[in-house]
Amino acid sequence: MPTAMANNDTTLPMKFALSCHNPTTNAGVQATYNISSTVLALPLCEPNGAIPAQTSSTWSGLNNIVFGGGTPSTKVEFQLRYQDVGRVELLMSDKDGRMGTTGSFVSRPEKLVLLPSSMNTAKTPTSATETRFVRAGEQFSMSVQARMVGMSTPAPNFGRETEPVAVAVIATPAKIEGGGPLPAMVADRVPDDWFKPVTMRGSFGAFAGGTAAGSDFAYDDVGVLQLDAQLASRDYLGSGNVFAASVNVGRFYPAWFNVTVTGPMDCVAAAGCPSAATAPVSAIKTMAYSGQPFSYKVSAMGMANTVLRNYRLELAHDVNMGAYTAPNGTTVQDTPVSGTTKSVFGGTTTVPASRFVAGEASASATYTFPAALRYAWGSSATSWATPISAYLRAVEAAGGTTSRRSEPQRSRAAFGWCWAVPMCRRCRRRPTRRSRCRPRRSSTAH
Repeated sequence: MPTAMANNDTTLPMKFALSCHNPTTNAGVQATYNISSTVLALPLCEPNGAIPAQTSSTWSGLNNIVFGGGTPSTKVEFQLRYQDVGRVELLMSDKDGRMGTTGSFVSRPEKLVLLPSSMNTAKTPTSATETRFVRAGEQFSMSVQARMVGMSTPAPNFGRETEPVAVAVIATPAKIEGGGPLPAMVADRVPDDWFKPVTMRGSFGAFAGGTAAGSDFAYDDVGVLQLDAQLASRDYLGSGNVFAASVNVGRFYPAWFNVTVTGPMDCVAAAGCPSAATAPVSAIKTMAYSGQPFSYKVSAMGMANTVLRNYRLELAHDVNMGAYTAPNGTTVQDTPVSGTTKSVFGGTTTVPASRFVAGEASASATYTFPAALRYAWGSSATSWATPISAYLRAVEAAGGTTSRRSEPQRSRAAFGWCWAVPMCRRCRRRPTRRSRCRPRRSSTAH
């Protein structure tokens, strides 16, 4: 039988409930709804997408909803606000059990928020003078949160989906004033590739309470990174991707310097070069005379023991060199001495930043004994200075990075030798005839 709509306003008591489809249970967040200007809280949702029984505590109390005469709709303003995520369904029922539904819909995060370790102070835009963050290749921690509109706390149901979400982090060279990258980070790239992603290790663990954390993030070079994030699946329950605002992380700096020394000649037994390996350096294999130039190479290294190619241009610094008595030692090598006159480490003792190419720079130096200890024709072997070992270390002038590995150089107080002449007190055997053969001379003689 046809039913006519009432000509006058009708007040109908109604109640409301929320059902959770995915995640299948609530995380303790109640939705709110408005009846005109009155804000009311809905009970926590019914699990597993179920419709609650009429007597269930999932239903709200009855609210008087006024339907105007001659219309099946109400003019009452109704606003639902759910400050959590997931696929949910709003249900409604009158006092006689007649029900309606919105059908399921997705409540999604507004954004992801990346939260690097508190040690990070990198600014946007960045610069090569950012405060040091962690060493290249050193692990650092970072977390990510899913947040709703206007909320500063995470949405606790995020990550509790039947197929838990994961977040992917994208690392690119950070932008400097003007919008370009740090030149040292893209010196090997064409302009079209400047902002292509770079490799950064690490991942987030499972979400708990809307937050996921990871402690194994690492970047195996120097510089400043711009980090962005999005859903690994690029979709949240069919509603599209969710992104994070960019955040800069750095400055990453060298873990240590490797110093490799190459003398102009191989060590000989008479010089007494150490033959056993002394951690962290190898046995001494080359030597030079007092005042004779020898070569060395400085390599900026990361924790993964790889050369840092970005250590160049504005990301490189002057590196001071020094000679020490032991690997990684703190005692300056200035022996042998003659009275108050000490031996001198000279030549290129500061490697300028401009010399570094792809993380490495080469130079030459000398180690010179006092003039009184120079070889003199006719002097006896017992008056010559004993060869010494000098271990070279590199120290970054500005950043403070120092050598982990220092290579040694063996020095001899002569400008040439003849095998018939006893070389030093370390000779294994004394010749049977002290020949007066003339030592070989060189342009570097003293």
